[in-house]
Amino acid sequence: MSPLDLERLAVRIERLQRTRTHGWDGGDSMSLRNLLPGGRGRQVLPDPQWLRDVVLGMKTKLAEEEDLETVRREWRNWLAWAQRAEGYIQDNDPRNPRKMMRDMARGKLPRF
Repeated sequence: MSPLDLERLAVRIERLQRTRTHGWDGGDSMSLRNLLPGGRGRQVLPDPQWLRDVVLGMKTKLAEEEDLETVRREWRNWLAWAQRAEGYIQDNDPRNPRKMMRDMARGKLPRF
């Protein structure tokens, strides 16, 4: 795990935060919101600004040992949670054939 990896994760989390959930299944929308920073639950992604502060501290050798230990311990979890959030986005994409079939089964016509 390098400072560049943390920066990439911060960008990834910001992209997830900008995702609109209009038209999504209710459960998927709630699950995505719970994964984002400030969400409720045990599995919450870190704040991108905090990650950038840790990166800056790593580069200037001023990072707090507690923050570095948290990053080392939670790094793999954060990657898995970000990937799960991206899966919710992919599942609810209107161009996804699986979503089209699910919508048609519920009586909604797909938009082309």
